[in-house]
Amino acid sequence: MPKSSNSIADIISRSGLVDEMQMKAALAKQEQWGGSLALILAETGTVSEDEVIELLGDKLRIAVMHIGNRPKDAAALAKLDVEFCEQHGVFPVQIKNRSLTLGMYNPVDIGAIDEAQVRAGMRVVPVLVSETEIRNAILKHYRHQ
Repeated sequence: MPKSSNSIADIISRSGLVDEMQMKAALAKQEQWGGSLALILAETGTVSEDEVIELLGDKLRIAVMHIGNRPKDAAALAKLDVEFCEQHGVFPVQIKNRSLTLGMYNPVDIGAIDEAQVRAGMRVVPVLVSETEIRNAILKHYRHQ
């Protein structure tokens, strides 16, 4: 499990949204299967994915974005390949002011941000997006499903 997940787990735990046992179970599932804590907690019915995303956006001071109905930005999509996006749980949302807005469910993953900047050849601005929305956007815009 990436160590950045620990800070996210700490934020969620301190918020009181979940109890210690729920967090331990979610972390164990994350370690075994991967994925975001927000989605894992939502799948157990503990909290909604959006509740966790809004909490993290507030505590990490990172903008939250909903990308479900956004039109695709072909230039942004061309900056990162689908394999990179699937591997890192990211989605290139738009290019604006010579920066790539990158939807991430783990916006504290500095390695993914750095690699995206190198691949895109431009500054990356992370925004917090639910794992569900990222997966759906990848399926729709890259996989055409």
